[in-house]
Amino acid sequence: MKPPAEDRADRDYWLVMGALSIAILAFVFANREPARESRPLNAWLRDLDANEPYRRARAEAALRQMGVTVVPALLARLESNYTNDHALAVLGFAALGNQARPALPRLTELLRREPTMLSAARALAAIGPAGVPLLTNALAGPFRPVRTSCARALGRMRGDGRPAVPALVSVLDDNDDDLRYFATRSLGNLAIEPVKAVPALMTRLEDRNVEVRKVAARSLGQFRGRAKVALPALVKALDDQDLGMKLTAAFALREINPSIGNEGLK
Repeated sequence: MKPPAEDRADRDYWLVMGALSIAILAFVFANREPARESRPLNAWLRDLDANEPYRRARAEAALRQMGVTVVPALLARLESNYTNDHALAVLGFAALGNQARPALPRLTELLRREPTMLSAARALAAIGPAGVPLLTNALAGPFRPVRTSCARALGRMRGDGRPAVPALVSVLDDNDDDLRYFATRSLGNLAIEPVKAVPALMTRLEDRNVEVRKVAARSLGQFRGRAKVALPALVKALDDQDLGMKLTAAFALREINPSIGNEGLK
């Protein structure tokens, strides 16, 4: 005996609804982000940017404990249309450090895309030494926006930044003003390898672009006492026609040699 048409319709309806519910649950669980201590990944990422040091330290520990399981979620944020997501992803990669090595191939691809190249470069720098060869290779490449993004990112390196110094020094005489500017700034942010970096930065005190000259003086100041060889060049820079350059050179002189007073700068 066949069931009435109404009963068959009800049965089919519930079968469809059951299948749909299972599909929705499967999607949700498949796309659910990792969690730690009953807190979702996004909460931990926000804590990485907290003002309180203890919250940042706790969040870094949580990310390291979650390990490679968070890499897909961080990459997804890096490909988001929201710059805040990019910033949180970079913080996440910094917390993971070497554990984020599985992300390197995808980050290399994102480095070649206009919307994500700067964030991808910063993520590679945040990962640390494992990401440096990818950045320095791209810095030596033919694509200007990628090179500039790499020069900017290398100044934010975590861990041993020494391998980045020769690559940054090598582009200080490039024809591109932006590239020279960011490479000069990154050398100051790193403030390491003074024997290689300081003489190279001194050459930028006479750059044709005043912004490069100013950032060169500021970068030399960041080396403090390790840049004393630059004192004569900075004194000469006090005669620059640009007032901002004069002031930046004076500040750098005091950073390198605090005993220099206002009278000594006149």
